[in-house]
Amino acid sequence: MMKKIEFYHKVLILSLIFFLILYTVCRLKCNTAFVKSMFVGYCVSMLNFLGLVFHIKKSFGGNIIRGVAGNSFFRFILVGFVLYLWFKYGELNIWGLLVGLTFLTITIPIYTIYENRRNSDGTST
Repeated sequence: MMKKIEFYHKVLILSLIFFLILYTVCRLKCNTAFVKSMFVGYCVSMLNFLGLVFHIKKSFGGNIIRGVAGNSFFRFILVGFVLYLWFKYGELNIWGLLVGLTFLTITIPIYTIYENRRNSDGTST
């Protein structure tokens, strides 16, 4: 019996594929500060997304009090702390950081449109 792959796994795999393609191209064409900042931004975005997914799964799994208590604030503080350290001590390129941070927000609608199109009219993809 095959285990069904969940929505967030598919989103992460698609975003990782797109990120690796862009990372490879940027590695050849851009400076190292841009590439490092893009990588840090993507990692922060991906970890924040995973934290949100597990927070929502825990909240809807019947354990609402434990799911709501402090998880969002903890993630917010942790992301803020990581970005503060990167601003203070890292080799920062703000454009690379923004590209990395927005990668998942671009991938989620693309995947959703792809899935809805595939499921609604039976179009082969």
